[in-house]
Amino acid sequence: MLVGVSIGTRAGNPKDTLVNLRGREAFCLNIVDVEHLEAMNATSAEVGADVDEFLLAGLPMNVSEVVDAPYVGDCPAVLECSVRQEVDLADSPNTLVIGEVVGVLLREDIRFLEGSRTVDPAVLRPVARLAGSAYAMPGEITLHPRPR
Repeated sequence: MLVGVSIGTRAGNPKDTLVNLRGREAFCLNIVDVEHLEAMNATSAEVGADVDEFLLAGLPMNVSEVVDAPYVGDCPAVLECSVRQEVDLADSPNTLVIGEVVGVLLREDIRFLEGSRTVDPAVLRPVARLAGSAYAMPGEITLHPRPR
């Protein structure tokens, strides 16, 4: 499984996230829920590279046993990734990083949809950062079977 993460710049320089994953050649993608929203937002503060965002947001930090990267210790789902490729986005200030998922951590209460390897979104109830101050909150989940 592959995931893509678009990482912007700050004042024309790569964000710490990009610098860190380049140095480690790995990253953990934390999939957060509503309980983590305020902490997730706190980590978006514009702070120096010397500031530990885990401490800033009051988040427990664990280190992956699969890749050389930290993750949010009480996060409901974590994708442990090795960097597969960086994609130059031409005139964009962002860098697209493609990661290969080499490990998955799930909180004990997270279950799979029956007969599948798909996490039940009604249990996970993920929150997504959209842009700036905008977040997508869990709401009604509808299933639409794929046409045959």
